[in-house]
Amino acid sequence: GAGAVAAAIAESLNPDSNILTVLDAAVYGARKGYEIGKKQTIVLRSPSMISRINLAAEIAVTHDDFYTACERLAEVIGCGLPLLEAVPFAIGVFLASRGDPNLAILGSVNMGGDADTTSTITGAITGSFAGITKFNQETYRKVVEVNNFDLEKIAKDLTEIALKKEMNIPSA
Repeated sequence: GAGAVAAAIAESLNPDSNILTVLDAAVYGARKGYEIGKKQTIVLRSPSMISRINLAAEIAVTHDDFYTACERLAEVIGCGLPLLEAVPFAIGVFLASRGDPNLAILGSVNMGGDADTTSTITGAITGSFAGITKFNQETYRKVVEVNNFDLEKIAKDLTEIALKKEMNIPSA
């Protein structure tokens, strides 16, 4: 699941990405994560993350109404804490929202389940795809204020870490 989310976010940051390339990246990340895990541990029989992401995508794109898609995703995929629910659900909501972070996060929150987990994943993917300017600025300010976050500093720090890593400069 983590590989799917990381790959989806990485692709979302690509200026040439679209919702389908983000989906492809998520599937790629899930596949790579499975391959790495298979080499390092005993793989127990469980549902396939890749199959569940693909099922979530099918649900998302076959419903014209966003909230109907979210309800169906919650019903079929689930929106709970297990990664096999949370990750495909979040990717499905991202696709159903067509990359709109305000709609995606609201839809994810309103489905219940483990809403903080699914909404965080949904927000990370959709936010990196759409960019900060697409967020409702009043809501953004309220989240920053209530949670005492300095999101701009966090973003700058993460960018600095990524650039150092890319240039092979050790972190402090």
